[in-house]
Amino acid sequence: MDVLLRLAAGATVCVSFACSPAPAPIRQGTQASAAPDVVTITVDSVWREGDQVAVAYHVALGQPWQGKMIAFLIQPGVPLQSIGSVAPDHWLDRKATYDGRNTIEWAAFDSEDQLGAGQALSGFVMKSRSILGAVPFLVERDEPAALTSEEQLGDSVKITPVWARGSGGTVLGPIAPLPASPADRASQLADDITSWCAADTSVPHGICQSLSNKAAAVQSAAGTPNLDQPVRVFRAELDAQRGKHVIESVYWRLVADLLMVAP
Repeated sequence: MDVLLRLAAGATVCVSFACSPAPAPIRQGTQASAAPDVVTITVDSVWREGDQVAVAYHVALGQPWQGKMIAFLIQPGVPLQSIGSVAPDHWLDRKATYDGRNTIEWAAFDSEDQLGAGQALSGFVMKSRSILGAVPFLVERDEPAALTSEEQLGDSVKITPVWARGSGGTVLGPIAPLPASPADRASQLADDITSWCAADTSVPHGICQSLSNKAAAVQSAAGTPNLDQPVRVFRAELDAQRGKHVIESVYWRLVADLLMVAP
């Protein structure tokens, strides 16, 4: 029977668009480097797999942490049939519609596989042929809250919608179908650089201009035999700026954009 689930008071969330650098992969059951009472969702890696881009997520729970994490859910902005997923060992992945929302869910097989305080786990993978951006996520926990008199009616229990149970935020994921035109796909790279530089005024103008110029070269060569060279040049500068002026969340977003420019 579903019961009302809430986070302990004061618990916070740190998501990949705000966390840098991403922690190194940690095996289940080992100590995570998250701050107390924080859920940290970061991107471990982004890569091309066939005609799709795969994103691997890393989930870390702070210490102390009450209860257990029983599921990790993401709400993509594209049809579920266009998405693939892979689960860590002893976890299952499935597609579902909860509260009217398309959802990719990773859930632990048994209670001993659930994550507890100070633990972390990698291996949550989503694959799609989509534009990537910020999508909602939820970390669901098993700790039931005490029911109030308004919530307890005789023997009945108030059932809280799935997307209201646990702690959420946004993380990198599929937001829209990928344009058919290579030039249109390349324009996403330039748009994301413009948005990032406008939002983060600490990034030197010279870095923004250099990456924008190289993105323009990628867009000009998109769909031609000359695409390889500007892609290599852009990736070289992006890699060089990683951890300096380009934080992890922005780095992986731009890598995903670049990977989808190729046919």
